Amino acid sequence: MANYKEGNAILFLVLNFFIGFVSDIVLNTLNVVPELTKYFKNRNTLLAANSAGLTILSGVIILIVMSFLLFGYPYPALSLNLEYKNVISYYIPYILLAFVIGWILDIIIYKLKIFSDLDIYYDRFGVGFFGGLSLVFTFSISYFFIKIYYAINKNE
Repeated sequence: MANYKEGNAILFLVLNFFIGFVSDIVLNTLNVVPELTKYFKNRNTLLAANSAGLTILSGVIILIVMSFLLFGYPYPALSLNLEYKNVISYYIPYILLAFVIGWILDIIIYKLKIFSDLDIYYDRFGVGFFGGLSLVFTFSISYFFIKIYYAINKNE
């Protein structure tokens, strides 16, 4: 039986925010994507990271609501008792939905120019794909950490 307690949702949301926050600091500090240099140059590191975390959080909230409406579950089951094939049947549709929502959010961010100084980035990489990928990335890492947490605590 899937476990959808309120605490799980809060942990899921907090982890996604934190991973988006930390990922932004890594991108900024290591200059992994030079096309973001102008964006980061004009922003305080922690404020930029907070914006990234809030953007991811917004996407994950939309993801939870849409998943519940479309699939009947807010996020893939965290129960350790599910068979592998059942975990995959929950996980794959969620990944696809996360990608689509991230793609759409990236288009909205681009069209509304929510974050300025990203023209060089969007010219080089386009709009949508990496927005979708970022939501899939944060969700997947969060899900992985939650599964580890449950395995360690033997909590279902």
